Amino acid sequence: RPAAMAAAHSAMDGREREVRTCLACGLGIPGTACALISCVLLPLGHHRLGAAARLAPAEDFRQVRGGCEVTAVEWSRTEDQHWSGNGRHSQVTYTCTDVYRYDFVVPGARGKEPQTVASRPEEHRACNCACQRAPEPWPGSFSEGQKVDCWEPARTPVPRLYQCGNPACFKIFSPEGDKEAARARAQFLFGAGAALLAAGLALYIAAGLSWVLVRRGLRRVAELQ
Repeated sequence: RPAAMAAAHSAMDGREREVRTCLACGLGIPGTACALISCVLLPLGHHRLGAAARLAPAEDFRQVRGGCEVTAVEWSRTEDQHWSGNGRHSQVTYTCTDVYRYDFVVPGARGKEPQTVASRPEEHRACNCACQRAPEPWPGSFSEGQKVDCWEPARTPVPRLYQCGNPACFKIFSPEGDKEAARARAQFLFGAGAALLAAGLALYIAAGLSWVLVRRGLRRVAELQ
């Protein structure tokens, strides 16, 4: 009788170890991964939200008197592939993006010669398809020979969150737009971190509850035997 009871307890301990291992692999490890990634994204998003809030476009830039003239427009398309699934069930989807780059002339000031500089790239998604199936190109914001508003740094160094296409950071895209884009990127990082943290906690809770229920069930089975 004692030997049989010892064998039963040993068998139950073995089953409990197997269940713990399965729960750890199935829920605990993914939960830990989510929590670790969130520990990176949350502080990074919080830091960048603060940096975006501190941007002051009206103080960091001033409009160039007389504006600038666009002298060249370069258009291209980029195609990205996105894979999902694995093995025989893997699928590929495509994204086609129109990319514009503009050269523009900044008038000289205080006897300086005018400068021809490049803007940052302007991107517009053409379609969620291969570029050979994309519709006609999006026209872009500017055209060759167009007179446009432009900005130059009012102080240096220029904060890194501003998107500059040239070393002097002359711009034909409003600095206010850079601030909004920086805030949106930071909010995405912070939101992704918060979602992963919530997912990690949910997985930990699910693992704990599952362990309690499974252990209770195993003990009941053992008692019936």
